[in-house]
Amino acid sequence: MPKLHLKPVRDQVIVLTGATSGIGLATARMAAERGASLFLVARNEDALRSLRDELRARGGRTEYAVADVADAEAVEAAAQKAIEVFGGFDTWVNNAGGSMYGTVEDTPLADQRRAFDVLYWGVVNGTQAAAKHLKRRGGVIVNVGSVLSDRTIALQGTYSAAKHAVKGITDTFRMEYESAGYPIGVTLVKPSSIDTLFPEHSRNHTDTPGLSLPPPTYHPRVVGKAILHAAEHAPRTLVVGMGGYAISLLGNHFPRLTDLLMEATASKAQTRKDPGRKDRHDNLYEPRADLAETGSYKDKPMTRRTSYFLEAQMHPLGATGILFGVGALVLGVSLGLRHQRRSRAARLLEQAQSQSGSLGNRARRLGGRLLSDHEDDLRNLRNSVRKGGRQLVSQASDRAEQGQSLLASLFGSAQAEAKREHKRAWSLFGQARDEAQDRARGLRGGANSLLARLREEVEELTDRAQENSGRARKEAHSLFGRARHSVDDLAERLQEVRSQARGSAADWRDRAGSQAQELNDQAKGLFRRARHDTSDLRKQARGTLDTLRDEAADYADYARKRGGSLLGDLLRGLRRSA
Repeated sequence: MPKLHLKPVRDQVIVLTGATSGIGLATARMAAERGASLFLVARNEDALRSLRDELRARGGRTEYAVADVADAEAVEAAAQKAIEVFGGFDTWVNNAGGSMYGTVEDTPLADQRRAFDVLYWGVVNGTQAAAKHLKRRGGVIVNVGSVLSDRTIALQGTYSAAKHAVKGITDTFRMEYESAGYPIGVTLVKPSSIDTLFPEHSRNHTDTPGLSLPPPTYHPRVVGKAILHAAEHAPRTLVVGMGGYAISLLGNHFPRLTDLLMEATASKAQTRKDPGRKDRHDNLYEPRADLAETGSYKDKPMTRRTSYFLEAQMHPLGATGILFGVGALVLGVSLGLRHQRRSRAARLLEQAQSQSGSLGNRARRLGGRLLSDHEDDLRNLRNSVRKGGRQLVSQASDRAEQGQSLLASLFGSAQAEAKREHKRAWSLFGQARDEAQDRARGLRGGANSLLARLREEVEELTDRAQENSGRARKEAHSLFGRARHSVDDLAERLQEVRSQARGSAADWRDRAGSQAQELNDQAKGLFRRARHDTSDLRKQARGTLDTLRDEAADYADYARKRGGSLLGDLLRGLRRSA
């Protein structure tokens, strides 16, 4: 198994997802400036093509693939294309994002699943596609998480949960690769609030027209610097911005106090009146306007372009050296001042001893007196310093006790306020529940009465249909009976004529035969007419029955739809009441 060999950025091929805006765009431009070859992945093909042409015009080697990171097959195809174009890659950066603002209750489950598909499964899909290649070649996988991986924030609950999952799966991949002996470094970069298109691209489930990020905010190139450092050194974690890290520390050590602070400030810090550019709004499902590193808001706070906290993580020896240097400087100044006080007395003594003649003894006495006087001054100065130090320690202890008492009072007041709000919430919940139950009972009674009326109408329509069907059946039977009687009468007359013809003389035989034939023709015509009339009556009866049956079916369908609509209104009313 090859060992992990980290190259300079200028010698690397870097695959970068989410490359067309914000952190991804800033990182792509910075990597190209340092000579890296880039393979860009995003959903916006027009933006990808423009960015590729821009970087190529600057002399960079760049290619792209259109892919949604939530689609594992599309991510795998992008990895294969990168291998075909550049012969492989050295660093894979999972940076694609997408989210929404709003409470979990107001956020549809479909949007929450989509956010996890992009933020969590996008990292999983990218990491697995990259590992298939890097476990033979060696390289680095950089996952862009967030400080919200450690501490959630109100209005971004789904995003925070997904970033918690990203941190967990990143640690899991790192352990698995180390255990298997793969030459893959895995780094988690956790940015604080970054001035990107994130608030404009996020779906808005709040009541305000615009969204924002809590200050302080940092330029996306600060995160790009951390990503490129990870590509060269593969540290375990890099945090961008002390502000977000301080919130994480506060949440770890004082979780309840952090909850109260978040509840009090989250809405104001993350919403604004300015909606920004509308062509950038909501790219959760479809790409929107890209090719900008920072947001378009006019009233956004000042963006910081340096994070000293990040610099200390990237250069720990330099930061330690600076601390030791400052400490040595302070110590040297203090020792120098002390030596200066003592050397002044020594110089005076030497000057006194250098004099000759009769002034020697006087000079020694004078020098001894000066030395004893300055030693007294030094002793007094030392005592005053010690006294001042004790006073500072005492003041610090008093301040600490005051801070502890203040913090205790804040916790007490916050706890009392929370209990009052809890009781009030339960009271309001009880009132709402009683009102909902009363309204539900009223709606249930109204629905039952309406269903009873509908049932009576359906029964009445059914009875009418049956009555009309019976009447039509009787009329048909009557018509059939009259036709049968007419045929019987004609048959009797024919029989009489035939009998008369037999009893007559031969001269009447021809006349009787002709009359019989005429009567026979008349009988056949009457029979055909009767059969035709019977067929018409049967058709009329069937048409009447079909009409009645259709009317009954229409009434039944109407009753069913009306009942379903009323039941739907009842259920919606119950939900709103609950």
